[in-house]
Amino acid sequence: PKKQPLSLHDKFFKASMQDSLIARDFFKAHLPEHIQRVIDWKSLTLQSGSFVDDDYAAAYTDVLYKVNYSTEPGYLYVLSEHQSTPDRLMPFRLWSYLCKIWDRHLKQVKSNRKDDRGVLPLIYPVTLYHGKRSPYPFSMDLFDLFQQKALARKVLLYQPFPLIDLTVIPDDVLTQHGYVAAMELLQKHVYKRDFLPIINWLAQRGLLQLVRTLDHGE
Repeated sequence: PKKQPLSLHDKFFKASMQDSLIARDFFKAHLPEHIQRVIDWKSLTLQSGSFVDDDYAAAYTDVLYKVNYSTEPGYLYVLSEHQSTPDRLMPFRLWSYLCKIWDRHLKQVKSNRKDDRGVLPLIYPVTLYHGKRSPYPFSMDLFDLFQQKALARKVLLYQPFPLIDLTVIPDDVLTQHGYVAAMELLQKHVYKRDFLPIINWLAQRGLLQLVRTLDHGE
């Protein structure tokens, strides 16, 4: 779908926030002190583009600035919600737009690091609201959108994402995984040049028969 044109006051917001002097005063008025202390304001540079989905262009306007946090490059992102009815899902939409910014950054910047630690820049997001309802009626905590808030926070924030590394799990352990054993073993050894011994090994242990049983719906 085509993006709907911005209203007059939304155009004014966009034009205002694209002026670096106005944007700097906006950030200095609203950012917490501990963030301001590490920002190099001379590095504040407007970035092109919008990260709002076309379906929500009539409801949101955004502006992105690149800025240095101490010596590390990062971003300041302003999302303005200008629809008359507040959106309960705004924290989710904000996270989705941050992911788009990170994705574009990774495509634009080729890292010379030996690993991927530290390649994602810090993005400090600010959401601007000026709707009819006052004060803003919904939580800006993403985890308030989950039924099991504490569990969601623990899974998504308090620990690394789980990784099942088949390359370090012994074959004898994988064979004990029931119907999924054949799939896991085949995936583990798929890059071996001589694949036939693996097939024979699975057949000798009756694991291929499990696959045939599943295939016939038995």
